[in-house]
Amino acid sequence: MPEADRLRVFLSYARADGAALADELVAGLELLGFEPVIDRRDIAAAEDWEQRLDALIRDADTVLFLLSERSLQSPRCAWEVERALALSKRIVPVTVQPVAEAAVPVALRRLNFIDFGAGQSFTRALGRLAEALRVDLAWIREHTRLAALAARWAERGRDEALLLRGGELQAAQDWIALWHAGAPPPTDAQRALIAASAEANAARDNQERRRVAEMAEANASRAEALARGEQAVRELRRRTLLGGAAVGVLGAGAGVLGLLYAGAARDREEARKKADAALAQSQEEAARREALRTDLEGQVVAYAASPGQAAMDDSGFTEGLVNQLDSPQVPLSVALARTVRKVIDKTGGSQRPYIASDMNGDVYFRLASPGRRRQALIVTVDQLYGMDLPGVRRDGALWERFLRSCGFEVHWLRNPKRDEVVGALHAPRAQAVVVPHSLVVRTGVGPLPPGAASAPAPRAAPDPPPRAPAANNFFVLYFAGSGVRLDGVDYLQCGDTPRNYPAAPQRAETIRASAVKVADVTALLRERYAASCLVFDTQFATIKLD
Repeated sequence: MPEADRLRVFLSYARADGAALADELVAGLELLGFEPVIDRRDIAAAEDWEQRLDALIRDADTVLFLLSERSLQSPRCAWEVERALALSKRIVPVTVQPVAEAAVPVALRRLNFIDFGAGQSFTRALGRLAEALRVDLAWIREHTRLAALAARWAERGRDEALLLRGGELQAAQDWIALWHAGAPPPTDAQRALIAASAEANAARDNQERRRVAEMAEANASRAEALARGEQAVRELRRRTLLGGAAVGVLGAGAGVLGLLYAGAARDREEARKKADAALAQSQEEAARREALRTDLEGQVVAYAASPGQAAMDDSGFTEGLVNQLDSPQVPLSVALARTVRKVIDKTGGSQRPYIASDMNGDVYFRLASPGRRRQALIVTVDQLYGMDLPGVRRDGALWERFLRSCGFEVHWLRNPKRDEVVGALHAPRAQAVVVPHSLVVRTGVGPLPPGAASAPAPRAAPDPPPRAPAANNFFVLYFAGSGVRLDGVDYLQCGDTPRNYPAAPQRAETIRASAVKVADVTALLRERYAASCLVFDTQFATIKLD
């Protein structure tokens, strides 16, 4: 395998008790086609070791953390883990020797350890490690590459020349759309680079369209002016010949010239108005041709705020997006790009929406092919933890009015229970629905009383075979309310969310039982609809279980 295609693995370890295993892992990973990176240098006086290690971790695709008694006590190893987490690197922990769970960093406890300790087969453990490293290999490598591009872009003051263009931008948008729980999430810097690149691309397209239209208008105006001038000369010549006497001819000629000049000014103004009308009509026709496509496929997911940020009521996200979409000539991609920029400017960067899309074309809300079925589900949760959220109701009503005015079939759920949301997603108009197993959370009922016979476990019905989504349909989901992030997974909270969560470990089970997983929603809509747009007007607060 070419060296450029090999997965780079940085080894974080304590030399006192991890050096021997680190050396074995380096040799084993090289034989299996990986590129291990290990820091063997001692810290010299006045050396900036953080800068040196930061560069190694940035360039790595995965960080291998060797769990040992000394590595868990090492400030330098702890810094390496924190830096890897800050850069959203994939971390794979391996055990050198048994360690107390309480001593393991919280962020690593939820990960699966690979045991290389005494009594374990090194070859078998190395095989399990190689399997783990090969999961999402291409996606992980692209994560590293885009992180480097985003860092360079930021270091150079967000130079527009370093933005992604053409096929590279499309590949980056496809990459971010393929993220799934379990993979390291895209960083804010990567999302900012892709969003800025998409916005710049849309601006360039608009500028080119305006340039072409202006050139056409200028050419038309010049041609019309030339024709008017020639006509004026012919008219003046004809009227001069009919004037008779020389003095009379001169007076008449001056009068005619004045009249012709005034007429030419009116003609120029009329020509400008006609050119403006022609430009507007050409833009409308271009939008109409795109909107009439019947092969629209893909999904757009829009988040009002990046992870860890608040989605503020006065940010203008919902109202701004609806106002942009209200224009028949503005496609969804341009409306989102404009809205993101306005929210960032209005909040000073404290709220940064981000967009993921793999849509194969532009979708317009006020224009659509006659045969396209357009459905929408609005979910608002304005009563949560005893709080009343009037802004959520207002935004839901705004979307309902707008979507209905565009001709969508709209279903609005207000403060629904989790099962109601799942059912509406699966069949928006059905009374009784078959809920996919992937969306069902089974909770325990506690131990049986002493002496009670256990009932036989019911046999689960098999999932129906996947089916191709019907062509030429479009589904919009708008959610406004509260969300949580649990173990790196995003959930939408529903109306039956309890006011107070129980203590761990029942807390995680309670959250999952009363919330809807975002990844399940996106997967279900991909399965059922050729094209879909999901707008999450919420923030995902991180829930800690310890």
